[in-house]
Amino acid sequence: AFWSEAPYLKVDTIAADESFSQVDFGGRLMKVNTEVRSFGPLTRNGFYLAFQDYGACMSLLSVRVFFKKCPSIVQNFAVFPETMTGAESTSLVIARGTCIPNAEEVDVPIKLYCNGDGEWMVPIGRCTCKPGYEPENSVACKACPAGTFKASQEAEGCSHCPSNSRSPAEASPICTCRTGYYRADFDPPEVACTSVPSGPRNVISIVNETSIILEWHPPRETGGR
Repeated sequence: AFWSEAPYLKVDTIAADESFSQVDFGGRLMKVNTEVRSFGPLTRNGFYLAFQDYGACMSLLSVRVFFKKCPSIVQNFAVFPETMTGAESTSLVIARGTCIPNAEEVDVPIKLYCNGDGEWMVPIGRCTCKPGYEPENSVACKACPAGTFKASQEAEGCSHCPSNSRSPAEASPICTCRTGYYRADFDPPEVACTSVPSGPRNVISIVNETSIILEWHPPRETGGR
């Protein structure tokens, strides 16, 4: 008298079969069948679950209602939040990742797909450690220690400062030249700093009525160039 078809959506008809497995049910070993059905997606905050028995030769012993999800994960230097799966086993739910601290996206927005079994798959895009930071166990970006530097995202790790330069602080993207040493505007950060060369040696001048000839030996110190 209380059954009404209208508010309900039929999931399936389940018939008794002969494939049994032994299960410890309440301290007793019983031979039971286990059936799994999926339904969704849900459009409201809750739902009612109902079973209709037409007199089948079977008994309903227990019901377990559960959902699947992909767990929160750190991958490719990005954090992906806990994500609910789709209604079908073939469903793929897109999850956008957020770069971990001191990492930045490369090329395309980073994302993963959560499949119907609660597993992550098909990674797209990536984050990498920004200048001044290097990877640590593929899940963190740590600051380059003093005396080292990392100039670009593409660099794999921190490098020691080139000759005649230093980085007194952590997380340095470049090493500054020591006093008296310089780096040209076109020099990359990996190049050593250089100084002004010493004067020429053994200078000889030859002067006549029409010309002056100068000769000398190279400087003892080239300044690093």
